[in-house]
Amino acid sequence: MSTSTLHELSPFEIFYLKFLIVCYDAKSSSEINLTTPRCMSAERAASKCDSRDIVNPQSRIEYDSRLNFSDTLGQFRQLQPTKVDIWLRPGDTKNFTFYFKPAKDYPLDLYFLIDFSESMDAAVARTAERDISNGLRDLTNNIYLGLGSFIDKKTVPYTFASLGSNYDPSEGGLDALAQVLACKEKIGWRNDSRKIIIFLTDQSYHVAGDGKWAGIFTPYDGQCYMENNQYTKELEMDYPSKLSQTLSMQLNIKDVDFKHMDVEIDPDCMKRSSDNDQCKIVSKSRDIKNFTVKVTLKDYYGVNDTAFNIIPKGFREKLDVNVHVIDKCECEERGERNAVICNKHGIYQCGICQCDSDSYGSNCQCKGVGDNNDNSTCIASNSKLLCSGGRGACKCGKCECYDGYEGQYCEFSKDDCPGKTRNGVCSTHGTCQLGSCVCHTGWAGERCDCPTSTEYCRHLNDVVPSSDEECSGLGDCVCGKCKCRQVATWDSRRQNSEYCYLEPCAECHEQQCQTLELCALCQHKNVNSNLTCMQICHSEFVVHKTKDMLNYTEPWQICRLTTDLGCFTQFAYKYAGANRLELHVNTQENCTESYYKFGASALFIVLLVGLVTLIAWKILTTLRDRRDYEAFKKQHREAEWEHGRNPIYESPNMTFYNPSFGQS
Repeated sequence: MSTSTLHELSPFEIFYLKFLIVCYDAKSSSEINLTTPRCMSAERAASKCDSRDIVNPQSRIEYDSRLNFSDTLGQFRQLQPTKVDIWLRPGDTKNFTFYFKPAKDYPLDLYFLIDFSESMDAAVARTAERDISNGLRDLTNNIYLGLGSFIDKKTVPYTFASLGSNYDPSEGGLDALAQVLACKEKIGWRNDSRKIIIFLTDQSYHVAGDGKWAGIFTPYDGQCYMENNQYTKELEMDYPSKLSQTLSMQLNIKDVDFKHMDVEIDPDCMKRSSDNDQCKIVSKSRDIKNFTVKVTLKDYYGVNDTAFNIIPKGFREKLDVNVHVIDKCECEERGERNAVICNKHGIYQCGICQCDSDSYGSNCQCKGVGDNNDNSTCIASNSKLLCSGGRGACKCGKCECYDGYEGQYCEFSKDDCPGKTRNGVCSTHGTCQLGSCVCHTGWAGERCDCPTSTEYCRHLNDVVPSSDEECSGLGDCVCGKCKCRQVATWDSRRQNSEYCYLEPCAECHEQQCQTLELCALCQHKNVNSNLTCMQICHSEFVVHKTKDMLNYTEPWQICRLTTDLGCFTQFAYKYAGANRLELHVNTQENCTESYYKFGASALFIVLLVGLVTLIAWKILTTLRDRRDYEAFKKQHREAEWEHGRNPIYESPNMTFYNPSFGQS
């Protein structure tokens, strides 16, 4: 602790005051001194501190002398106690109980508000009135009775012209009830009485907004408009909204206190309603009912004493509750002057040194004019915590850090650096200093996880051609890994991502031939001049011209190059290192294949032309013969012949007649 009063502790310590206690005397334990934290658990304090040196303020409650309940007229007393004093420690909670007993013959104003419409059964209303009045006399004999009636607004479409008849089933009960509540003097309500309204009806009631059917739109304003026992504004004001009067405990507390203090009241309910969580607390038996109050002081907010009161609505009595904040230690009442632990330059009190005017510091070890509690030089500019919140002790304006912390304000933890692993920080390749890693030899980076050696970036094996160059000369060694540069656009080989070397592949050959074709063709065409080809061929190419390709074997790769129609040549290439390529182009052309191709093509064309001619001749002759035949057939059909009879011609048929045929 840096001070003796609890409310001057750091926010970190205040938060834990509910759970921690303070061991203030450094002389009672060799493990406790002026620079070590004083707040600790009760278990640790019991083993480390003398019981006389432990400060653990306890919250407590005191009641005033409890007065007896009284039923004397004019001196009714139904609430006990009437005053409670609570001493609370920040963050702590205390409960207390107060009691309520209904007084005998306590003044009661009972008002019956009855539906006088034709549908209402008068006998039922009289019976209910009698039974309720008799039942309430079990509680008190000091009863004033009142009676009122209602039907509905005297206009269509609510009632007929004759009194007592109405059109719709709903009644104007809310109009009447609002006037009973608003006209206190005209009704005759007593000031000190308990007030009960009995509302008797057999139908529902009209609510706000129903007046529009009669052209009434002015809202009811809550005022009294009763003259000669009649509601004078029934045809001018709409029905009131649904009225609600609830008997409950009223809590009066300041807004500033309410933000830092929680107050809960839990009644001893006879019966609790499940729908609205309300409960019945008063019965006919006049039993004593108890209420439990839970008060919690959430934090210290600069106020040492405050108060609130609890008032049962409808009664004149109240319960005053005074809350006192515990912000001082009992050890402040004693102290040791010129204590050795204070270097004989101050008073040792509550575990701290109150230094003389010419000394300052936690144990008055600093000479000069200073404030014992002025630790501003031990607080970082972006913080409000002393030595980064209990990580060290402020001595003579400087922080002396506890084990495990370092820095001007003890703001750095020795094990809070990047690269934290199970075995340590800085990837186990460095030490943590002032929040940053200081790497061992051979390691670099914020986390000390990057080797400085480049041996990890060289491939020295038989799987691929080994190389002593970093990343095969095609990349940079970064943090023990190769970061490959982009391969030349003309190179069709694949690049290994681990060591950046280029791997030849069978399927890459055809693509490489296509890439080199323009350069090779230019070299073949421009046999005597290379000026034009310099613009086509890349600078990494080493080009030679040759007249044959007979001796080109591995690692040379042969590509075929078409030069003219029916002619071709060849060129060869091989890779010379990472970014070089040798290209040899054959200047001779081979057109032999084209001769055979042209002869065969000509013969095929001749045969094809003859065949086409023969087919065309056959088609033409067939068409001509068919045309002549059709013409002959037409001529034959159209020919006309003369008809005559041969004069010597005799018919071969002869007819003979029987003269006796048909006679009897």
